[in-house]
Amino acid sequence: MVKPLIPHLLSVAVMATALTAQAPRDCVPSLWRTGTPAVGGTLRFSLSAAPQCLLAQLLSLDPGPTSFLGRSFAIGSNNFAVPLAVVPANGQPVEGSLTIPNQPALSGVDIFQLAVGVGAGPIEPVVGPAGRLRIHGSNPTSGRVVILTEQALDNGHGAVIAAAARLRTTAEALTNDNQTVLFGNPWLGWSANHAGDVVTIPMGQPGNEGMFTLPATTPWPLSAFVAGTIPQPQLDNVPGVMAVRNQDLAAMVGQTFVAVVYDSSVGINYQPLLANLQGERCGRLAFTVLDVLLPGTLAESNSSTSLYDLRIRIEAPMAAAVAFQTPALDEPADSIQITQATWAQGRLRVRATSALGAGATLTASVDGFTFESPMRWNALAAEYQLDLRSAASLVGRRVTISSREGGSYTITVQ
Repeated sequence: MVKPLIPHLLSVAVMATALTAQAPRDCVPSLWRTGTPAVGGTLRFSLSAAPQCLLAQLLSLDPGPTSFLGRSFAIGSNNFAVPLAVVPANGQPVEGSLTIPNQPALSGVDIFQLAVGVGAGPIEPVVGPAGRLRIHGSNPTSGRVVILTEQALDNGHGAVIAAAARLRTTAEALTNDNQTVLFGNPWLGWSANHAGDVVTIPMGQPGNEGMFTLPATTPWPLSAFVAGTIPQPQLDNVPGVMAVRNQDLAAMVGQTFVAVVYDSSVGINYQPLLANLQGERCGRLAFTVLDVLLPGTLAESNSSTSLYDLRIRIEAPMAAAVAFQTPALDEPADSIQITQATWAQGRLRVRATSALGAGATLTASVDGFTFESPMRWNALAAEYQLDLRSAASLVGRRVTISSREGGSYTITVQ
């Protein structure tokens, strides 16, 4: 049994009271990860806060919550820290790594994570980004079902054209764009002939998303939908189909999917939540999500409202498992906006608004610095706020805010 580390963090902080005191807001940690959670692979974590803050990236095999001193923490009690360290006087990040054993049996295991900081005075833990990673192997045998549209995968996308040149084929051969179907879902040439290829694809933007999920209960067998044998009239007014937005994309790292790829967009109506899944399809594509990237890495994702990009590995044809589930929200994505994103004198300040006012749940990500940090509502200023310490300048880096309600907005730090 691993000793729970939240009380241990506090005991270490008590022993460090001779250090320069830091208020809790100065010890809110940022968190950046590199590496994909693969069997035999290594994950590297970097945390930042003010000097003398004690930081830990807690990892657990269950999501918790854990209760301590009347507070609830979104991590299992059987957790360990990577790293557990005090930020040095120069403010440089503290770093740690985790090597995943090369054991195939670990494939499919989820790792839950929570960044925690503690200041020397007052002694109070503060939480930063949380997330979930799924360990994957090199030869997955099945994938969860999703829908991809032309916003995510199209023979005209720059990454697809570049992949075709790299693989000595054509974009049409990779995507089946020259042989679309209304009945049957053949495997895309990418899966059939080029498993192992790695590519980055866009996820569209709110109102024009690139990925959708099916409900737990569908009006027809899921296997028939994957096979492409559902008659077209039965593919209209399908309830519970949901667009996948940033905060759901963030939780997909390490998971393997079988996508039914459409040659066009998917039409969604709200109140009630109904989808039109009619239309030509390119077929099926199997892939594993290796990483989630801030938008702007692709020409197709350089809009201020673009959703995250996905770094994926193409897999060989495989069986389809259950449908991938995301919360069904019977409202269009909310409108959010960054009103300030500045770095000065070692402090990052991000301010944002939502059309929902205090009713939204916002996170902020800064390229190379932090991913999915929670933003806090300030009722007096009527805005969402994030303040993080960084010894290195963040000027010019992309910052993306995301809402649980589906919004996305990106600018650069000034």
